[in-house]
Amino acid sequence: MALLKNSCDGAGGSFWPHWKENRLFALLLSILIVYVLVLLSIVIKNEFIKTDTIGKAPAERRTVSFDGTGKVVGSPDIATVDVGMTTQDVNVQNALKTNNDKMNSLIASLKALGIPAADIQTQRFNVYPNYDYSNSKQTIISYTADQSVTVKIRKLDMVSSVLDAAGKGGANQVSGLNFTIDDPEALQAQAREKAIADAVAKADSLGKELGIKFVKIVNFTENANTPEPVPSMSYATPGMGGGSVAPSVETGSLDITSDVTLTFEIQ
Repeated sequence: MALLKNSCDGAGGSFWPHWKENRLFALLLSILIVYVLVLLSIVIKNEFIKTDTIGKAPAERRTVSFDGTGKVVGSPDIATVDVGMTTQDVNVQNALKTNNDKMNSLIASLKALGIPAADIQTQRFNVYPNYDYSNSKQTIISYTADQSVTVKIRKLDMVSSVLDAAGKGGANQVSGLNFTIDDPEALQAQAREKAIADAVAKADSLGKELGIKFVKIVNFTENANTPEPVPSMSYATPGMGGGSVAPSVETGSLDITSDVTLTFEIQ
């Protein structure tokens, strides 16, 4: 009877533990219940918010954009030129050997001027037949060997000397003398700073005139115009070699520009 009574008491007793009997369990259970209640309240609140915004367009951020332009004038510090040889012969081996010998001699003379091997790069190497189409027949009459290198000149006062060496070395193809800036990043950064200052100045001016307060910049775009090589001369002549006189050249200047757009949020 006593056992049955205890069992009934246990079955009919409360699940909630008595504070005096098990304080830790009661505390943890209380925290869990509070957490569940808070979570449910957040979910219900979010559902109300979603229901309230159905069919409504999202709030648009009020913004205004300003363009700015910055320009820096730089001086070229590097030049490049294409130098080549073209040789024709009825024998393909002779055409190739003659042309190679002339090119090797020219490259040696360029290196003797102080042009490092890393600044002399082969750009073109071709060997092809030349045809005669008379009497409705295609007949090979000769072969052409064609080779060129691009020379990078880091000391601009050596440009005339390089052109003179090309002429004396028998080069019959000289073209694409260009002047550029080897590393324009620093000048590009200066142009960007000027462009940003220009856009900010326009924003400040309009803000004062209209009583508008700008909160922050929310977007930035840039169109950077890096300097293109400036051509100084370009020519090709079959009779250039043998004591030629190098032309005088002018390096000029290069414009580096930056166009930016700043978008401000209006308070």
